[in-house]
Amino acid sequence: MVPTRPGHIERLASGSYRVIAYAGTDPLTGRRLRFRQTVKTEEQAQILLGKLLEQVAEGRQPDTGVTVAELLRQYLAVAEPADGAVSAEPHHQGDATQR
Repeated sequence: MVPTRPGHIERLASGSYRVIAYAGTDPLTGRRLRFRQTVKTEEQAQILLGKLLEQVAEGRQPDTGVTVAELLRQYLAVAEPADGAVSAEPHHQGDATQR
């Protein structure tokens, strides 16, 4: 695995600064997670880098972009129903019309 800097600042062509902090690897996708934000000044970038690295140290992670459909596919791949059968039909205990 290639070592990754915990965080850095990039100067953009527009004159703004992009702050990036590495936050680990997404357990679902295997992709690297990064906090990214853009600010106007280098001073703001230095302050933001400190805040983002603090969030990383606290174990916070950025949004992964994983969809609910992807999460459901992964869940269904490993989930086992208690009775061994999979059913899309709702399970009812009784019929409301019976007395």
